[in-house]
Amino acid sequence: MLFELTDAVLCSDGPVTSLAELSLTAEHRRGHGALYDAVNHGHLEVDRLRVALAGLPVPRAADGRIVLAVDVSPWLRPDAACSPDRLFCHVYGRSRSASQFIPGWPYSFVAALETGRTSWTAILDAVRLEPVDDATAVTAAQLEPVKWFVYRTLGGSVEVGVEAVGEVQGECAEGLFPALDGGAFDQACGGVALVGG
Repeated sequence: MLFELTDAVLCSDGPVTSLAELSLTAEHRRGHGALYDAVNHGHLEVDRLRVALAGLPVPRAADGRIVLAVDVSPWLRPDAACSPDRLFCHVYGRSRSASQFIPGWPYSFVAALETGRTSWTAILDAVRLEPVDDATAVTAAQLEPVKWFVYRTLGGSVEVGVEAVGEVQGECAEGLFPALDGGAFDQACGGVALVGG
C-alpha cells in the first residue's frame, strides 16, 4: 500500500495537497480509506533516518564554514480544535495588528545553510515543542547530537562521541558558525559550547 502511495506522489500532475487527492490518481488502485489505514499503521524509525541523513554531505558557506540556523517556526492550525497539544504561537503580519497568538504547533529546526540562491535547506533536526517544553532547553538538546555530526563532517572519527567533541571545540570553532535567532538561544549556544559562548 505504501508503495502505491509513493507511486501516486511521484506520478501526480502537480503539488500534492491532501492524501484523499492522492487516492484519485491512476497509480493508487485502492480507496482513500485504505490509504489512511496504511499511513496510520506505518511508522518512521527516527533514529535510523537520522543516521542515514548523517551520511549526506553538509552544505558549506563560500568560505568553507558550516553555518547552522536554529529557529522555532509554527505550523498554524487555528481550525483544528480537536488536535492535541496545540499551543498559542506568536506570529507577525497576519492582520492589521503587529502580532497575534494563533493556535498551532511550534517546531524547533536546526538547518545547515549554504550560500547563493536556493529554495532547499538541509534540515539536520526538527522537534515539535510540547506545552511543557522550554524552547532554549529543546534547542540545546537538538544541538548536542548535531555538534557530533558536524565534528564528523569536519574530519573527526566516526567513533568520537558527543563527550569528546567538547574537548576539540577549538577545531570546531574554526569551521562552524551557529546562526541563532535574535539572541533568544544564547543559553543554548553556550550550553553546548559550539563556539565557546
